[in-house]
Amino acid sequence: MQFANLKEMNFKELIKKIASIPNKIKSYFFPNNKNTGILHPYNKIPFNAKDVNLVVDVGACYGWYSIAAAQSYPDAEILSFEPVSSSAEQFRNNTAEYASRIKFYQLALSNISGECDIHLTSSAPANSIFRQSQEHSRQNPHVYETGTERVRLDTLDKVLAQDSRNIDILKIDVEGAELLILEGAASVLERTNFVIMEISLARDSDMSNQAVFKIFHFMNDNNFYLYSLCDLYLFDTPASHLGLAQFDVIFKNHSFQHPALA
Repeated sequence: MQFANLKEMNFKELIKKIASIPNKIKSYFFPNNKNTGILHPYNKIPFNAKDVNLVVDVGACYGWYSIAAAQSYPDAEILSFEPVSSSAEQFRNNTAEYASRIKFYQLALSNISGECDIHLTSSAPANSIFRQSQEHSRQNPHVYETGTERVRLDTLDKVLAQDSRNIDILKIDVEGAELLILEGAASVLERTNFVIMEISLARDSDMSNQAVFKIFHFMNDNNFYLYSLCDLYLFDTPASHLGLAQFDVIFKNHSFQHPALA
């Protein structure tokens, strides 16, 4: 497979190329931090353990990635956001060992303040402020909506208005609400080095208006460049509109020096 003309390739063509790579060789194309003490997904970001002081985890669910951050970066504080009450309770139980370094907000983030309904599903990581799309439902028959929960809503800029520290890593996993989070975090992004974000193509209800393009344009307009892609999950169902189900994307802020080149 030839990637020599990658700069001339548009994003849709790039995704098609990536989707055609066999899983066993994908790691060849996507960088990995060789420091084995750094846990997934943070091992995809070129920080050493002592480099990181602040991680923000948006869509923390049960706390898996907050714990991974606490274990990977022993000097870091983690700010974690999860709005759903049952997940929040589980989060507190799971992260009790790291309570001195993890600050938890039971709060949904968006581009406005107020309240909203979270659509609950049979699988807590799939809870979303958006209804489950037909494509997501078709490809995930074990995931189905079970009700709603009214939750508090705010912007990341407002929540962190009094905290002027630089953010080393902002992790976002919010099941289709990524752009809303970003729009409410314009000031925070200015002082954020890396953003790692899950993007699920199956979350889109209209394949002619995919959110992934808006996200990439937003990040480009806000001084970030595409650093890497990882955790690509492919559809193997012929009836699917998509070849690629979801992936994690890592953006790097131009304003910060690359850690490995410092």
